[in-house]
Amino acid sequence: MALIVTAVVVVVLLLASRAIAGFYIDYLWHSSLERTDVFWGVLGSKLFLFAGFALLFLLLAALNLLIADRLAPSGFNGDTHVAVVRFHEVFGNRMRLVRVVAAGFLALIVAVPASGHWQEWLLFRNSVDFGKNDPQFATDIGFYVFRLPFLIFLFDWLFLAVLLVLLLTVAAHVLSGGVVIAPPMPKARRASKAHFAVLLSILAVLRAGAYWLERYQLTTERRGYVQGALYSVLKAQLPAVMLLMLIALLVAALFLYSIRTGSWRIPLVACALWVVVALFGGVIYPSVIQALVVNPNEKEKESAYIARNIEATRAALGLDQVETKSVTFGELTAKKVADNLEPIRDTRLLDPAIML
Repeated sequence: MALIVTAVVVVVLLLASRAIAGFYIDYLWHSSLERTDVFWGVLGSKLFLFAGFALLFLLLAALNLLIADRLAPSGFNGDTHVAVVRFHEVFGNRMRLVRVVAAGFLALIVAVPASGHWQEWLLFRNSVDFGKNDPQFATDIGFYVFRLPFLIFLFDWLFLAVLLVLLLTVAAHVLSGGVVIAPPMPKARRASKAHFAVLLSILAVLRAGAYWLERYQLTTERRGYVQGALYSVLKAQLPAVMLLMLIALLVAALFLYSIRTGSWRIPLVACALWVVVALFGGVIYPSVIQALVVNPNEKEKESAYIARNIEATRAALGLDQVETKSVTFGELTAKKVADNLEPIRDTRLLDPAIML
């Protein structure tokens, strides 16, 4: 036994040696610049995110496992799958330990990647306003720079965390007899279905929140040569995102309503509608608008939105206060052309149609 433990420790140290070396070299580099405060600040943010998100996931998992225990039937019936019975025979009184290990493992899975978003967290925590609003949503530009990246990550993380908690909860209900795995399809007690419905409604609400943030994200993404929302995005994709948000909220409400009816038929139909609208409204419809409406008359359709991009770029570079003056030119003669032949050769000719 001691030999096995020693071997495991050696393997772990070998695997971690590269990370330890990188950590120490990073510290030495910051120390050489006399900026160890930056090193410890970044490390502290990573540890804070890891601990915070791990604890949050464990709380969600513990709460739902406790609810699953409260909703569990008093015993198994004759339809209980043999694998479930065998699982109880093997682990017996160690079932609680199995749950703790499973929840802890999943907490590591979701917390380790979260620590890599320390930059978004620091931007969010130290966010300030620019004092200038974007032309589409009249929202301060500081929101896009400082707060939006972390909020997008947060909603994505919460969706993944609740999804994993749902899977863990389903496993708990299966092992407690709340869900019976039997042909032709598994059967769940009404209390178990209600528990699942609540978690599914939370997932739908989180997705609706992600759609709400996607509205802002659409105005900052790069498409071709232009950074920001263009005609097809604002006239097709943005309305589709708003419709998807409403459908997500409807699905959440229908799952909650299913607790009363005991049937998931209507929520599942709504989910199918959700998928169809996401495919058509999020992909097909914007592509059709781009091909049939924008491309035949791109200059007219896109010019107003490209002007927004140019105006914002000038403001960002401090060129928005440049004064434009008209210059009167004299008569162009052959002698003037001959005297300035070299500068003329270096002058670029730009087609305005191509530029737009």
